[in-house]
Parts: sequence; C-alpha cells; structure tokens
Amino acid sequence: MSSPDPQLRGENQRLRACIAGLEAENERLRRLFSNDHVVMLQLDHGLRVRAVSPAASQLCELLPADCARPIGDFSEDRIGLAAADDAAEVLATARARMREMRLADGRWWLRQMFASRDAAGAIDGIVINYLDINDSKEKVEIAAAAQRRMAETLEERVEARTAQLRALSAELSLAEERERRVLATDLHDDLGQVLAIAKIKLSSMDDHERRGALKAALKEVESLVDHANRSVRSLMMQLSPPLLQTLGLPAALEWLAEEMERIYGISVRIDDDGQPKPLAEAARTSIFRAVRELLINVAKHSGARQAEVNCLRSNERITVAVTDHGSGFDYLAEIAKPLGEARFGLLSVRERIEFLGGEMNVDSTLNDGATITLTVPVTDNREEFAP
Repeated sequence: MSSPDPQLRGENQRLRACIAGLEAENERLRRLFSNDHVVMLQLDHGLRVRAVSPAASQLCELLPADCARPIGDFSEDRIGLAAADDAAEVLATARARMREMRLADGRWWLRQMFASRDAAGAIDGIVINYLDINDSKEKVEIAAAAQRRMAETLEERVEARTAQLRALSAELSLAEERERRVLATDLHDDLGQVLAIAKIKLSSMDDHERRGALKAALKEVESLVDHANRSVRSLMMQLSPPLLQTLGLPAALEWLAEEMERIYGISVRIDDDGQPKPLAEAARTSIFRAVRELLINVAKHSGARQAEVNCLRSNERITVAVTDHGSGFDYLAEIAKPLGEARFGLLSVRERIEFLGGEMNVDSTLNDGATITLTVPVTDNREEFAP
C-alpha cells in the first residue's frame, strides 16, 4: 500500500491546526462567558440572543429560555436604552456604540456594542459588554455637586455683598439728601436772612439819603442784593426742593422743568396722570435726582431743545419716562466704557432704581432720540411719603 500524498498530508495537518485553534478559541470564549465578572451578551445577525454570560443573566434578569429571543423584546430597565437601535446601527456601520445608563439594579453601567465576525471576516452578530462605572460616575457626580454647591455659595455671597453695597449706596444717598436739606436750611436761616435784612435796610432809606452819587451806588447795591437773594433761593431749591417734601414728586418735577429752561435753555413738558403717587423719602428723592440727571444729559449731549417727562401710576407701580428727540446713543456701548469715559451716569441711576425694587429701561437709537423709563413700586408705609 502506497504512502499518502505529501501534499494531502500537509493539508490535513493545516486543517488539524485550524481545528485546534478553533477549539482553543471556543474554550477561551467559554471561559470568558463563564467568568462571573464578565457581563456579556452575544446576538446573532438577526439580533436574537445567542449567548449570555452568567453575570449578564443576573444583571439583565435573563433566563435560559430567553436565548433566541430578539433583543427588542426586553425592557430598557433590564438591558438599557435603545439596545435594538444601537445593535442595528452597529450591524449597518460596523462601528462600535457606547452608552452610559442606569439599569434596574440602580447602578451606572457603560454598555459597549461591537460587531462580531466569522472565520471569513464577515459580520455575523453583535457582542454586548457591560462595564460597571458606578463608582467613578458617583465620584464625578459628587464632585459636580460640590462644584455646584460652591458656585451657589459664591453666588449667594456675591448677591449678599451686592445687596450690602446697594444698601450702603442708598444710605449714602439718603445721608447726602439730608445734608443737602441741612445746607439749604442753613442758607435760608443765615445768609438768606442777612440778605433779607440788608434789602429791608436799603429800602428803608428815604429820598434825602439817596441824593447825588450815593443814590446810584445804593441802587447798584440794592440790585446786587436782589441778585444774591435770587441766587441763594435757587441754590436752596437745587440742594433740596421744599416742594419734593411737601407737595410730592409731580410738583417737584414741574419746578425742575422751569429750572432746566432757565439754566440750560431746554423746554421740558411734564405730563402727569393726576393719580396719587405715594413714595418713601428714598424713592421720592432717587427718582427726582435721576430725572434731573437724565434731563441734564439731554441738555448736554442730545442736541435736543425739548424734552418730555411722563409720570404715571398703574396699580402698584409708578412709572416716570424721560423722552427726547435728539441724537440718541448706543446704550450697551456706553455702559461698556470704562468708568471715567462714560458720558452718562446711567449705571448709577439704574443701581439706585433697582435698589428700590424697580427697574430702568433704555430705548435709544443713534440719530433717533431716546426714552428712558424708570419704574418703582408704590410705598405701603403711608407715614413715609408725600402726596
């Protein structure tokens, strides 16, 4: 009997080697699937369960009878979100898919899906692997929560400090207003009285005392006293208008309109709805000073010779709007300027109004005028406001 062909013998040896390799690979996969720490499922090309590791059976609550069932039959709390969709995409693209999720055991897992291939290299199914990332996920969440708490604490501290600064600013404004009132009172009681007495003394001189060169000199002195008296009265009104404390905001705004025309030459129309406007001293003073500052801005920067001030009450809010039809301005550009370069004291006005619980709105376009609206709540404590 002749010996086998050497070529056939070599082929047989190669086949035996391939079989041995496949058996070794199968044994490796068997041991892998039997590992208690490996959470793995294997799907066939039809996305049906082909094999399940013991750990995967426990995690995903799968029974032996679940083999050959489509992956889409299982609930998301058992196998995770969109498992069938992700598996179909892996089959179609051969690209792995990963997704973090919380499963029925309450822990965080990273689900990985890879295409599996046969001996010829063709895709024949899907391998699904679950990695326990709960500890790292919780650490990240704890760190994120700590950062959020820190940010919230810092934000609260910033808000508290801002509130303190605003309160201090308001108190300084009130202190300044009280000092203005004291100065106005001192001017009235001291210099104003002196000028009044001087006027009386001059007026009491009879005609024979006013003869010759003395008559012209006394007339000039009398005129100077009158001018000084008017200047003192104007300064007293600018320091602390008595109308603001006695008759309230609308009357003080009417006086302010007259002063703006006298000093700056602009005509200011005051429109008031006639409704009561109860305001505490701080609010009354802040709005009056704000309107004065806005009107001075109109006179100095807008080029307009007319302005309007509308004073209205709607329910529990009081609104004062200052409008001009001058050159307008870019509000955002103005407030973005360094403190020393900005033309307007709009930031100061806004801070004072916001401290009162109100708001300031600016509607302005270059070459199309401006309307600045101040809105504040009415005052409940009726002992603190004028009409």
